[in-house]
Amino acid sequence: MIHEFGTMCREYAFGPYGVRLLLPDADRVRKAWASGGIQVKGAFPYWSRVWPAALGICEFLSEHPGIYRGRKVLELGAGLGLPSLLCAQEADSVLCTDLSEDATWYAHASAELNGLHNVNCRVIDWTRDCAGIAADVLLLSDVNYAPESFTSIIELLEAFLEQDTTIILSTPHRLSAREFINRVDSWIRHRSEYMVGAEGNTEPVSVYFLHRARGRPG
Repeated sequence: MIHEFGTMCREYAFGPYGVRLLLPDADRVRKAWASGGIQVKGAFPYWSRVWPAALGICEFLSEHPGIYRGRKVLELGAGLGLPSLLCAQEADSVLCTDLSEDATWYAHASAELNGLHNVNCRVIDWTRDCAGIAADVLLLSDVNYAPESFTSIIELLEAFLEQDTTIILSTPHRLSAREFINRVDSWIRHRSEYMVGAEGNTEPVSVYFLHRARGRPG
């Protein structure tokens, strides 16, 4: 498995679950972006690293496998797909999506490396391409960072909640995140807190279990 940005393997462990994740060379990705070689709406390639929110949601998922065991899981804005790969070890099927084709290449390659044949990796723009997609569980990591996108994200959450989808939302402790969480407070059924290590730093991450019906994670 070879990619123009290179591939290196890192192993992660969350409770009883292990994941081998393929990552790009971050310097190559940054240089390609700076030279105009990556054209995804002009956005910086945030997909190219594992963020604290992804580690936090994986800790939560490892503690509550009953949420996704035997079910259909969808991850939006998945980046390298670490939470998707963890869920795939118990889920019936996983749809791992990102706006970047490069990100989905790495997620697919990691799924193959881990022998996970129930993972489908696709390029999806969640602001327009989610109509008709059904899921029992929706995973979102660190998507609520830009206040101008809050309304569209909340509309997305509401659409999935109307389908009786369980939503797991992970977010670092940013000031902007507080406003978003206040706006979805009526859907929050449970909150877990984690201190996670990412690239030499330890950061707090909150993970929220959202559902229309009253209840707690399994």
